Amino acid sequence: MTAINPVDERTELLIGDEGLSRLRAATVLVAGLGGVGGAAAESLARAGVGRLILLDHDTFAESNLNRQLFSTREVLGRGKAEVAVERLASIRDDIELVASPEFLDVSSVEEFLEQHQPDFVADCIDSIAVKARLL
Repeated sequence: MTAINPVDERTELLIGDEGLSRLRAATVLVAGLGGVGGAAAESLARAGVGRLILLDHDTFAESNLNRQLFSTREVLGRGKAEVAVERLASIRDDIELVASPEFLDVSSVEEFLEQHQPDFVADCIDSIAVKARLL
């Protein structure tokens, strides 16, 4: 049996070695890093997902401070994808993080998915048309 990273001890109790291995091998695209996406990305990182693709073209504004996990006064004006990578890297040093500060629209979804090959997609964006293409 392989030694468990102390960060993963509680997760291992819930899902076992095989479950942890599956999480470590997974790639998840988090599309949108606002209120829902920020919480999803942080939860996925803490759970032990091995690779996160963090997609958001937006920057943090004061109006985000009341509801978005990654939003602080220190990051106002900075890109959400870049800030998310920094925060998640400070939580886990064994995760692959890909910042993607792109604007995803209906015409670019398929190419983006083909390029990044996620196993799962966390749809946390506002555009109904893009949601439909992602799923």
